[in-house]
Amino acid sequence: MCCAIFFFKAQAELLFLLAFNRDEFFSRPTSPVHFWEDDKDVLAGRDLERHGTWLGVTRQARFAFLTNFREVTPNRQTEAPSRGELVKNFLQGSASPMQYLLELPAGDYNGFNLVVGDISTREVAYLSNRDSEGPLKFPPGTYGISNGNINSAWPKVYIAKGGMQELQQTGNLEGRNIPWDDIFNDILGSTTEVEDEAQLPRTGLPTEWERTLSPIFIKPHESSGGLYGTRQQMVLAIFEDGKAEVRERTCKADGSHETASHAFRVDLSRRGSRELAQWRAEGSEANNVPNSHAGEQHSMHAPMQVSVRAGSA
Repeated sequence: MCCAIFFFKAQAELLFLLAFNRDEFFSRPTSPVHFWEDDKDVLAGRDLERHGTWLGVTRQARFAFLTNFREVTPNRQTEAPSRGELVKNFLQGSASPMQYLLELPAGDYNGFNLVVGDISTREVAYLSNRDSEGPLKFPPGTYGISNGNINSAWPKVYIAKGGMQELQQTGNLEGRNIPWDDIFNDILGSTTEVEDEAQLPRTGLPTEWERTLSPIFIKPHESSGGLYGTRQQMVLAIFEDGKAEVRERTCKADGSHETASHAFRVDLSRRGSRELAQWRAEGSEANNVPNSHAGEQHSMHAPMQVSVRAGSA
């Protein structure tokens, strides 16, 4: 299971920010974020079992990330291709985000949510193969997603999205002063569990498992498949002048973590000044909708009062 919160806009120096937790079995072999030896333009971690990835970015300003759709075992295809190749193929391809999603043989895969984007053309799009709607193109704004579709009101998404919006509203995401520790510790590191059973997702799991998986950060715990929990945390920032930075924490079963960081440049030269001005105007209009943030129609329709037990990693 995973949780992702991201925003993109053009009113300030910071064009794009993504905060992502990857939850996985600790036995699954994984390499931390790095520029791939077989493709020096791709910066991503790697699943060493199926050779795909869950999140990555390229020097051409393309990014993609994926979360699995939580569903009971009978809906899973045992011979389905790896969902990690969906991210990998977009990063290494040249199709626009919408074109890529429209051409995907989505039904071949087990359930997924896929977000792909090209910051140089200011296009970000989403597809779930467990949603009757086709691909969605996002206007500038703030979005959150976990292991339901983009419209699912999961408490962890609501909490994480609220934390990111608070950082924006208090001016802590202006300029280049990214509050990395606040994002890692207070948002991605939250171990808050949902108390109210009525607010838990209903995905076919027993209630206590739904509660165990309800925090943004899932502490290591034994399951039928082995030790499971949050293994990677990543924050990606892309700035208007083409500078970019990725920071990652690789979490260990004993509660410790290792860190990695990469500062690099992405190519934003394909965007003309006229299109950029239009994109800024679209973002300004979307962010002026009363009592909402741009893109709210694709994530949360109404405020949620979450009954929780507070905690942090």
